[in-house]
Amino acid sequence: MSRSDFSYRVIGETLAGSLIIEMHPAHYAALLANHLHDLGDLSQLGATVRLWRKTNAVTQTDFAKAAGLSRTMLSLIESGTRKNMTLKTAVRLLEAMQRPLFTEPAND
Repeated sequence: MSRSDFSYRVIGETLAGSLIIEMHPAHYAALLANHLHDLGDLSQLGATVRLWRKTNAVTQTDFAKAAGLSRTMLSLIESGTRKNMTLKTAVRLLEAMQRPLFTEPAND
């Protein structure tokens, strides 16, 4: 899925060169749902986070800080005890794993 599938407006750019965009919440939710589908069931997001964190030798404390969550909340998500989360929390987890919601098309 590319950004062209949804209406959006570029509102800036990060220091790393990523675009900062604004889009309708319904489009954003659909984009996130599609991305999470690629990761697996949302209830499995905690296991995905834990695997990523362990693979990259990142502590719960450091990952939680990067995601803007408490370490306790991250622990609950990773263990599967906390399966329901807000869209904002899911996005924070994805961003902390450096997994964008969409990517630029390749320039061939």
